[in-house]
Amino acid sequence: MNTLTTVDISLLASSIGVSGSVLVACLLWIYRELNSLRAEIANFRVEVAQQYVSVRALREVEQRLENSLEKLGVRFDQAIDRAEKALVIAVQAKTVTDEFERKIK
Repeated sequence: MNTLTTVDISLLASSIGVSGSVLVACLLWIYRELNSLRAEIANFRVEVAQQYVSVRALREVEQRLENSLEKLGVRFDQAIDRAEKALVIAVQAKTVTDEFERKIK
């Protein structure tokens, strides 16, 4: 019959103790890493909240840009209309001048 000696029992207790210590050390390391990751995520959330534009602000800027472009388009159309009118007047004046010059010759 196999009986445990005091040496066997102390080796077994030492092994359990060492295994338990290693396990506790691993759990502590995991705990520290998780806390570090939590802190990094929290810092990232703060950074995002501070640096990124809200959807509302982005829509406001988009609306202002759209309004400005619309006004610019209207002004451009008006400038083209004025240029066309000036061109028509210039062509008419040239025609009148040409007719006048032909008559006086």
